[in-house]
Amino acid sequence: MVWDLKSGCKVNLYLDITGVRDNGYHEIASLFYPLPWPCDHIRIETGGAGFDLSCSDPVLETSTNILWRTYQFFAEKTGFAPNIKLHLQKNIPMGAGLGGGSSNAAIFLLWLHEQAGDRGLDQAALESIAVSLGADVPFFLKNTPAWVTGIGEQVAPVACNYNEYVILVICAPIAINTAWAYGQWDQRYKEALLQRKGLTHHDRTTKSFCFTKLPVLWNCFEEIIFAEFPLLGQLKDNVLAHHADACGMSGSGPSLVAFFSNALQAVTCASKLQISGCACFVMQNGQPIPIEE
Repeated sequence: MVWDLKSGCKVNLYLDITGVRDNGYHEIASLFYPLPWPCDHIRIETGGAGFDLSCSDPVLETSTNILWRTYQFFAEKTGFAPNIKLHLQKNIPMGAGLGGGSSNAAIFLLWLHEQAGDRGLDQAALESIAVSLGADVPFFLKNTPAWVTGIGEQVAPVACNYNEYVILVICAPIAINTAWAYGQWDQRYKEALLQRKGLTHHDRTTKSFCFTKLPVLWNCFEEIIFAEFPLLGQLKDNVLAHHADACGMSGSGPSLVAFFSNALQAVTCASKLQISGCACFVMQNGQPIPIEE
């Protein structure tokens, strides 16, 4: 048998750091918004011996791939280890902060659970595996707009729908190390955060902050990242100059997400940004809109 699975991505419409644990993990408050595009494709075939992984990018064909770890964790918990061949067609830009790897892991974990039948796990056990795989994986198990807190393991779905807007995702041609970004945040704000006993931007707003008719986007990393990578700040200004209703950085970059009321303006903006080397994705109502060359 053959299964074709599609795994989308996510953007952060709001992101704040609310605490730092003794083990160094950062606690967040974030609005995660799932997008069906760009997306990866996972093709699974029965056969072979154990788990055989191939990828469109050979660099990913290693035992550290999150799909390997998903298969191993599930097999250890359930004893279900089917003989399958899995091929990953990678379309979500890597290192873009869009959660592509986490999305792959979640969709594969749910497939294993479904195929396991009576050996499948309850929701709590599935979420436990998801947390072990990565901070964003629990969100993709639900794959619905959600308020995400803790280190990412606390996922509370919310009523949030921006399908009326044309959404543009921009992946800039730069690499930003996530650990470096959090380290820079620690140097600037950690001591003040602890002295305020956790008072953050999030505490001074409400969860309705993002849910206005005109989206209000906010990201605690922008000041840090834009200072070190001015290209991203310039890109945001450029997008807003092309009549975006809102634009903000997703995660710790290098991706931006923008909302437009006019599809032509979004496509025109994306076309110009692609010429400058950015990867751009335009969509409305979950459907991709072609970008003119």
